[in-house]
This record gives sequence, structure tokens and C-alpha cells, in this order.
Amino acid sequence: MNALLCLALGLLATATLCHGQCMMSLPEIDPVTGEPVPGCRDDEGVLHNFGSTWNNKRCYACSCNKYGAQCCNRIPTYFGLPKSCKVVVNKDCSHNLVNTRGPDSDCVPKSAVL
Repeated sequence: MNALLCLALGLLATATLCHGQCMMSLPEIDPVTGEPVPGCRDDEGVLHNFGSTWNNKRCYACSCNKYGAQCCNRIPTYFGLPKSCKVVVNKDCSHNLVNTRGPDSDCVPKSAVL
């Protein structure tokens, strides 16, 4: 029994590491009718239909279902980058690792978390 409990806790810890940069919002309730709103409202107040997906301005990929909206970061957090390297995020949420010493210098992180 203890082995099964340890296995379950280990799997749960792994799941949280895989989705460490995600957040979820609960469904919105209409204040007048008290009924759930048929969709999810983003940070800018736009209502997205159930089943839809979108990217927000902070480069999070979001999806909407009857349980609420889930948004996960599309840009990894890098660890062990040389100090001369920086992450450059483009308007389309693509990103590059750029070395300020010049294009001939590599930017190789030791690890990354998405």
C-alpha cells in the first residue's frame, strides 16, 4: 500500500513539473442571470467560445472549455545560460537565444522548463 501511495505522489509531482507555467481560470457566471457565460473571457475582456484556442499578448497558449480557460506559457525558462545570452521574444511569440558577444558565440542552456 505504501509503495502505491509513493508511486501516486511521484507521478503527481512529475505532472506539476511538466505544466509548471500553466494557469486556469474558472468559468464566469453572468451576474444578472446567475448562469455560466457561454465561453471564456481573456485578460483583455474578449469572450472566446468553448472549444476555441488563442494566444495572448504574454505568449501564453490558451484554450477554453466548460470548466474554464487554461493558459500555458509558450516560451521556456532557460537555466544555465551564459551571462552574455538573452532570450528575445518576437511579436508572434517565437523566440531566439541571442549572444550579445556576436553571432559566432553560442548560447547553449544547461536546461529549460516549458
